[in-house]
Amino acid sequence: MESGLYWLQDLSGVDRPRDPASIIALMEDQAARFFDFAYIAYLVAGPEYTRRNALQRAHFQNRMRDQLFADLARKMGMYDVRMPSFTPLVPRQTGTYTWTAGGEFYHRGGPHIRLVFHFYLSSQGWRIYDVTSNGASAVDGLRRAYFAERFERQPVRPVATRTR
Repeated sequence: MESGLYWLQDLSGVDRPRDPASIIALMEDQAARFFDFAYIAYLVAGPEYTRRNALQRAHFQNRMRDQLFADLARKMGMYDVRMPSFTPLVPRQTGTYTWTAGGEFYHRGGPHIRLVFHFYLSSQGWRIYDVTSNGASAVDGLRRAYFAERFERQPVRPVATRTR
């Protein structure tokens, strides 16, 4: 967890902005190992996720990763001309096998965003399963977007009417 916080602090000190594709590639390279995207995908889609085959699950996990990293990069100010300042939060134990850690991003002349990473102890070590931004859960946002998209694609069935 500590190395992840230092990674965030290093990113917030970068002097030059990057293009979105480079930022996402950097996050995939440096931060993806801290996240449990299979569990995040399950939290987003629920039982529908378990009914998918291995290839569909992998594709869905990649979609969740890309959406989450794009949102985190925006909130951390990585697309801005000036990088925000970063102050780490003290890690807190929230349960027997769960912790939270994160930091506050201070955008000059803009918002202050508190990102809190929720960790749990898995068989592979500590993994992030959710991120809250000023109290709003990323998993909840991804779930709302997923089901809104899913219901938009379903055709509207006409209501059957009885005639006598």
